[in-house]
Amino acid sequence: PYLKYLYQNSGQNLYLTTNGSLLTQQLAYAMLPEMIGGGLDAVNISIHSPLMIKNLGITGVNIDPRVLRESIAILKSGGTQVRINCNLTQRGVQTPADVLGMCKFAYDIGADNIRFAELVGCPRLFVNARDVFVTACEQPFTEGCEQTIGTICEIPVALRQSCGLVNPSKPKVSSPTGRNPSTKVLYANGELTDGWVIRRETSAAPDTATVSSPDCHQGHRDDCHS
Repeated sequence: PYLKYLYQNSGQNLYLTTNGSLLTQQLAYAMLPEMIGGGLDAVNISIHSPLMIKNLGITGVNIDPRVLRESIAILKSGGTQVRINCNLTQRGVQTPADVLGMCKFAYDIGADNIRFAELVGCPRLFVNARDVFVTACEQPFTEGCEQTIGTICEIPVALRQSCGLVNPSKPKVSSPTGRNPSTKVLYANGELTDGWVIRRETSAAPDTATVSSPDCHQGHRDDCHS
């Protein structure tokens, strides 16, 4: 009923994030377009290891892959995109081999894609994406925190890195000189803030003293750090 209310009254796209433990076939059917009066655009499922005993230790919830696979199939039959979100962590996915296993798991349960992400605010369990993905950015603040890796085990893979501006486990970032109020960023601590911009001198525009060169938040969704 709540999803139906949101769809009919918000006028916005609907996304659902879940740990997957309660995503049963019955619930999946209840979220089909004919049940809520419109489509659920996407579901993000947070799973942090392809081994359910490890995922239990990380999240504290039990997941039945068989039930999850059937529920995802039902959601996709209604046009809903399904993404797996997986944190890189010392207790779960931390090596290239772990990534392969996680991608295979995501493909096997029917997900459309998977996104790996660095932990923020947990130095003890932090895993640097550059130790796992050879193409990961060296300077996410300037090069971009969101990256498309490609296809692994037949499933599209994306990577979200963090920078020293929000992650104490990363090298500190020199303070930018301004913010871009048109870019909103939702950080991992729940704070919604204006996006940062760096102002650089340029010789390409002699009639302009400085130009705004957006950092990694350029063109990102509001949830790029969520």
